[in-house]
Amino acid sequence: MRIQNSTVCQELLADLTGYNKPAEIAASLARNGVPFFRGKRGKVWTTVAAINSALGVSLKKHISDLDESDLIEVL
Repeated sequence: MRIQNSTVCQELLADLTGYNKPAEIAASLARNGVPFFRGKRGKVWTTVAAINSALGVSLKKHISDLDESDLIEVL
């Protein structure tokens, strides 16, 4: 599966932020301007596009420069 505009689950967000509790993860995302959602059971999730947007990365700006090797492969 390739990550393009895919969801980023709470477990991966915990690894990325260094926080384990949903409230801490949500606070970290909010501080960094990353839009996120809470699932039915309170799990926090976002999208790769939301993270990229908060970082100022525009896929549309650079899409013509990308080739197959630039895509992230996920097992």
